[in-house]
Amino acid sequence: MNVTSIIKIEEGLYNIQSMPCIHCKTDVTIQITAPQLWAYNNGASIQEVLPDESLAVREQFITGTCETCWDNMFGTEEAE
Repeated sequence: MNVTSIIKIEEGLYNIQSMPCIHCKTDVTIQITAPQLWAYNNGASIQEVLPDESLAVREQFITGTCETCWDNMFGTEEAE
């Protein structure tokens, strides 16, 4: 997970910021708990650290590509 900023907002709660999208430079900021931050710092997978976040948010933290740019590059998945 690529994090550019970790800011404590209150006891046990933090804001983390993704790196900017490699294409459009937008970033994502989300709140995580102290146990999530601990897991991140100890090598847990993104699915373990951010299980309730969307696939798009997790992807930006992994690859640095936002949902809009991902869709522009690869298209969107259509419902069957």
